[in-house]
Order: sequence, then structure tokens, then C-alpha cells
Amino acid sequence: EYHAELLPADKVNAVERLIAEKPAGTTLAFVGDGINDAPVLARADVGIAMGGLGSDAAIEAADVVLMDDKPSKVATAIRIARHTLKIANENVWFAISVKVAVLILAGFGLATMWMAVFADVGVPVLAVLNAMRTLNGTSQSSLIRTSTTARPKDTPCRGHLLPRDPPSCRNTSAGRPWQRMSFACPAC
Repeated sequence: EYHAELLPADKVNAVERLIAEKPAGTTLAFVGDGINDAPVLARADVGIAMGGLGSDAAIEAADVVLMDDKPSKVATAIRIARHTLKIANENVWFAISVKVAVLILAGFGLATMWMAVFADVGVPVLAVLNAMRTLNGTSQSSLIRTSTTARPKDTPCRGHLLPRDPPSCRNTSAGRPWQRMSFACPAC
């Protein structure tokens, strides 16, 4: 379902209606890029801002910011999120299983000190190594701006994930960079 040419109040009303009609256990996502979309991005279950040319108000109100103005990137973001959740669940179940197994062995007097050390220290190390799989297979860089052309000198960047700007940054409007959370601009 889609709606077009709506005023901001009409957008909020439409989202409120969709939220009321949606089945339990489902999620409503709203994709927007303009200042008129900010109230709806905040109201939706998941607000997705198309940040390449989007307004700062929409970027601040959104739960997810895609630095590319291609709607197909929403599907990519969902695929990355599902892959990440799958690996996180694997890590949780692996850690609990190993610790319960060592606890049961200890209850019968069969566990050694090294088993306990492995359950306490080795399992988190293996979980971190397993979590590194999120960096492979799914290109997270596809969510970052894909243009290879440099940003014009008079165009400010949108901020960085880092707590400080790189020395070459021409960030003139973002204020303190740590107050803004968006993907790093590849032109800086």
C-alpha cells in the first residue's frame, strides 16, 4: 500500500491508521527523506531516512539512516539485520550450552579447572570470532554512499560515527560531530 501527495498531518494520520490495522507481532516501517517526514519517521515502528539528500530533521527522527537514496537499499539493510541477528542468536545459544554442559559436568565431579576457564574465557573469544562473520558475505559498505565523486567544497558533510572529525573534514554545519550519528561521508 502506498500514498502520495500527503501533507505532514495526513501522513501521521495514515501511519496511525496502519498501526491500528496491522496484525499483532508485525512491524510498520516508513521510509522518508524530507522535513515533512520527521513526525511520521518518529511515530512508525521503524523509521528509515534516505540520508543522501534527506533533511537533517528526517535523519534525526529516523531509527535507520541509509546514505544512499535508492529504495532498494532498504531490502539490503533488512538482509544485513537478519544475518546479524542470526549470528547473535548462535552466539547466545553456544555460550549458554557450553556453560550448562560444564556446570553439569562439575555437578558430577567430572569438570576440570581448565574446562571452567574455557567456559568462562574461551567461549566469549569464540563468540567474537563467530560474530566477525557479519563482516563477510554481506557487504555493509553498500549502505554507505556509493558515489566515488568528491563532494563539492561548498557542501558540508553530514557528520561521522567517530567521536572526532578526520583532519581533512570540511564539516561546517554539523556542530559537534558526536551529537550527530550518521554514516561517515566518503568524501572527507
